[in-house]
This record gives sequence, C-alpha cells and structure tokens, in this order.
Amino acid sequence: MKVDKVISDNQVVVFVVSKAKYQAKIVQIAAAAAKKKVSFVSLNKPYTVLGESFKKKKIDLKNVVFVDTVSGDLSKEKGYAVIHVSSPRALTEVSIAMTKAAKKTDVTVFDSLSTLLVYSDNATAIKFVHSAVSKVRKTKKKFVFVSLSDDSKTALMNDVSMFVDKVVKI
Repeated sequence: MKVDKVISDNQVVVFVVSKAKYQAKIVQIAAAAAKKKVSFVSLNKPYTVLGESFKKKKIDLKNVVFVDTVSGDLSKEKGYAVIHVSSPRALTEVSIAMTKAAKKTDVTVFDSLSTLLVYSDNATAIKFVHSAVSKVRKTKKKFVFVSLSDDSKTALMNDVSMFVDKVVKI
C-alpha cells in the first residue's frame, strides 16, 4: 500500500510500524507527507537528527516545520523551521505548538502514539488524541499518527481506531 495514497485518501490515519522498520518507515511517511507542507511532531528525536535523516532521502526541509519536544534547545539551526516545546509531557504546550505549525502546513505527522504513552497515562493520551483529531476535522488538513506494532493492542490504540479514518500496517 502506498503511503502517499493513504494520506491523500484519508483525513486522519494511523500508520502502525514494526520496531525493526521504524526508522525507514518514519522517513517514508515524512517523504510522502512532505510533497505538501508538513509539520512533524516528534516525541522521540531532536529536529536536527530527523532533519539529517530527511535530507539524506532528499526531503525538502523548506516544506517541513518541526515541533521538537525532545532537544530542549531553544536555538535554531539554519535551514530548519522549528517550534520548541519544553517536554513531551507538556501536552498543552504540544497542542498549542501543533496548532501553530498546522496553520503553516497541510499535513501533521505525530511521532508517536507509542511514545505518548511513555509520558502520559492512557486516559490523558486518549483525551489529547481526541482533541487533536477534533481540531483537524474542522479543517481540510490531514493528520498522520505513527504507532509501533507492539502497541497495537493497547487501550489507546483501541480508542484511537474509533477516531481515525484508517489504521494501516506498513
């Protein structure tokens, strides 16, 4: 199944990936989304690390706005559009940053639901995801969540599957 087709055919989608293929699939999802303007919300890696991976795959960083919850570094490296958030635990800040980034982009990629559960309890994570989905439903924009296949049977994924248009294993 082509990632870009899934994104174009659905407003809100979850891509479920294995740990073994995670890095390659994140870049593949970013490349498909970056055909338009994309905001990339990372709870896993600093924007500079992601940016280098994206550059290697010829993803035009002019089309990417990073929401970085990891680096804690408020400096901005040349060539990157980035919004810093103090911590992956700061979900209100993450939500505000996502909304700000979404104003400049067509697609939001959220990496990842699995990591969200590391920093918040299940009920809080479900409320956060439901809020994000509700906001995007009021627009013509797209939202892509990423989750690890190991977490596909969690209560969060069971609830999230009700909010989204499609859950796809890649």
